[in-house]
Amino acid sequence: MLIYSTYGFEGDILILNNVVIIDSGLSKVFLERNRGKIVEYKVFCNKNSIFDVAGHGTAVAGIMLSINPNINLSMYKIFDDKLVQDERILILALKYLLESDMSGAIIHMSLGMNFYNRNVYELLQGITLNGNVIVSAFDNDGCISYPAAFDLAIGVESSELCAKPNDFFVPENAIIDVFSKGGIHKVVDIHNKFALKTGNSLSAAYVSAYLSFMSGSLNKKKALEYLKNVSSYISKNKDKQEFNIVSYGAFNELSKIKRAALFPYNKEIKNVIRFSNHLTFEVTDVYTSKYLGNLGRTITSDQKEYVIKSINELDHNCFDTLIMGHLNILEGISKKNIKEEVIRDCLKNRKNIFMLDGKYLDKYYEAFKEQGNFIYSPTLSKMAARNNSKMYKIKSPVISIFGTSTKQGKYTLQIMLRNLFMESGYKVAQISTEPIGELFGMDATIPFGFESNNDLSSKEFILLINSKLHELDVNEPDLIFIGSQSHTIPAGFNNYSNLAIRQIEYLIAVNADAALLCVNTYDDIAYIKRTIGVIENMTQTKVLCLIIFPFEYNDNWKGLSENVIRVSQEELASTAANMKQLLKLPVYDLDNKMDIFNIGEIIVDFFSGRDGDV
Repeated sequence: MLIYSTYGFEGDILILNNVVIIDSGLSKVFLERNRGKIVEYKVFCNKNSIFDVAGHGTAVAGIMLSINPNINLSMYKIFDDKLVQDERILILALKYLLESDMSGAIIHMSLGMNFYNRNVYELLQGITLNGNVIVSAFDNDGCISYPAAFDLAIGVESSELCAKPNDFFVPENAIIDVFSKGGIHKVVDIHNKFALKTGNSLSAAYVSAYLSFMSGSLNKKKALEYLKNVSSYISKNKDKQEFNIVSYGAFNELSKIKRAALFPYNKEIKNVIRFSNHLTFEVTDVYTSKYLGNLGRTITSDQKEYVIKSINELDHNCFDTLIMGHLNILEGISKKNIKEEVIRDCLKNRKNIFMLDGKYLDKYYEAFKEQGNFIYSPTLSKMAARNNSKMYKIKSPVISIFGTSTKQGKYTLQIMLRNLFMESGYKVAQISTEPIGELFGMDATIPFGFESNNDLSSKEFILLINSKLHELDVNEPDLIFIGSQSHTIPAGFNNYSNLAIRQIEYLIAVNADAALLCVNTYDDIAYIKRTIGVIENMTQTKVLCLIIFPFEYNDNWKGLSENVIRVSQEELASTAANMKQLLKLPVYDLDNKMDIFNIGEIIVDFFSGRDGDV
């Protein structure tokens, strides 16, 4: 039972709150020795005692009073003997604080939550609007924690470079607002004896203690300037920077596309056509090159039928934007600079271009822009900032789609599941690792497959994916879908490109709750088993099922013509039964609508705690 109470003092108390500590309370000895300095003591939990049992709050308060003995101190006790508490107790304390209309106070929180909480953010927002400043310590284990990571709070982390109580380093454009005294701290314990402790909680106490000398209205910007002014810290590493990753050149031109032509007819373009009914624009024509062997072929989408035309007969009156796929292989065979020829033609005829890779983007970007058109390709870049390598923990359910090879319907599966859940009323967020994701209005696009436009290091790539997942997570979706590229584990050890280094980085960065694995009918069972083992053992991810790609390329030759044949129903059934028996997982057909529905049911069952049948 939770008890909401106030520890009372004899006589009248003048409540002039300069610092409010939300923590584990104060020891009885500390309270008695500092009676005249403690103006309010509220208890929001007293499972064992209304006093401090853990010693954490006493240590924090002791540091503050050692620096500023004239602090008017309030303590809101939310922890008992263990420094773990239900977030509802924190919310209870914050609601009380907001309703008290307190102003001009430092709200000190040497505590943290590993997941974003909108209720806590909104309460703290109201508290800061009343003229208070929030100071919070970051998680000791290095992850991004809250309230410290909130934009309205002063997030504090310890640094060995800060040796004195007033050594403060305030970096620019960083997730950490202040680095404070690190190392070992001499603090008072619940028996009023000194003890040696470490941690960001104690480092943050120095920040609040020095801010308590401020007067007048308070805000974060003013507080950080004050800390810079009183700091005795001299940076020895002013030029040292880590990297915080941001997506660059967000595509804001989607609404300008009304009628689009596609070139050439390849894997990525096939998906644009197949799901054209989910686009916000009309696909008017599909073009190809004579070297691809599909000129004159008739193809269909859910909306219309197309006859593939020659790129040499491009009809400029039928489109405003050309969506251009990868052309390197085609150019290698033809010995022609096809891409630049098409770009120049579009520039001359005032047409927009959306490219799946960034070749020639820099060369022609300004020319298109000057005449009011755009040429664009999903590209990643990096912005220098000190983020101390911290990563977000994701609260929303994350489902990742993996595969055992290239070209086996991973993106098709993502689109179908996205549509299935959205049509069922779910709030779905999605990160596309294919550049065409931006055409479908995906929430974020991080291309890292064939000819992707990034040279990010492992660290930069992992932090980028993590930050993008966080951006989606704060909007509280019901599900987040994200798909991988190509195979998941090394397909061989004879060439660097077969080692799946980027895919392993992706696997670690996403750390999905659940995974779906796309396989081929000809995949070796041992290879599939090894893939499942890597996914489940390297991360906290559970593989829910296998999805068979029911097609094979003629003679296993994945050339430009991409001739595929459908696997017979007998072979498909036999393969599925064998995989199900040996791998103990449900097995589904990518080309079966009922199976897609069943995959959706498995996902729902997993996240609702129900066990499905294998």
